[in-house]
Amino acid sequence: MEALTWEELDAYGKREETVTAPSGAKFRVKSLAYWDMEEWGSGLDIVVKVYTATGLRRFWPYKAYASRGYYDDPVPERPHAQEAAMWVATEIERLRSLSYDDLMRRQEQPEHRPVDTSDGKRLILETQIFWDDRKRQNLRVLVDVWDPAKRVSLGSITKDDFIRAPDGSFVGE
Repeated sequence: MEALTWEELDAYGKREETVTAPSGAKFRVKSLAYWDMEEWGSGLDIVVKVYTATGLRRFWPYKAYASRGYYDDPVPERPHAQEAAMWVATEIERLRSLSYDDLMRRQEQPEHRPVDTSDGKRLILETQIFWDDRKRQNLRVLVDVWDPAKRVSLGSITKDDFIRAPDGSFVGE
């Protein structure tokens, strides 16, 4: 597993399989690759446990642990981050040109659009517009890109947002 690429490890998840050794002995192998804290922002941990069919190792497996993403093997940039940032910036620019009333009509109606990367991977461009304050005056507009193929997504590939006030100004800018 240590020889897998970053992308392969990111998609690996949790697996369980039965392996037969040349001697004919069967082993149950459980393996798992997971991000330590944040996807593409922290190290990846790899755990492999091997259980025998008989004996104490049925309950207490052989274990191996490895880590990637530390000083000797830094985490690379998230795949498709540059393309995703370009799509998000274009969508933010388009939405910033809309009036407060136009944004208000789209409020609480998330929009999901499929986008394809240069290598053919399908991602989702998501736009959400929702209230940013308790008084229900300011609208937050959030645009992000995420991977629908991931079983569990801990975060966007990239995202950006802005807050629009009823007078048409941008809050915090």
